[in-house]
Amino acid sequence: MPFFFLSSESLSSSFALLDLIFCLESFLVFIESFLESVLDFLESFFVCLESFALRLLLKVPDCKSKVFKLFITDSGIF
Repeated sequence: MPFFFLSSESLSSSFALLDLIFCLESFLVFIESFLESVLDFLESFFVCLESFALRLLLKVPDCKSKVFKLFITDSGIF
């Protein structure tokens, strides 16, 4: 007799457990990808919003002098 023997029931339950683990991993990869896409969209949206706000400030005559007092960097307007 072999040292290690799996019955067909325990073997099928092992494969079922592996299938469950792979499905869970695939689902988590999907969630991670989805959240990265949402973060990329939000980052683009806020960059666009910041650009729009800056253009709006520059169009208003009274705000032009105030805009030049702002400290403008790559990471944003302070």
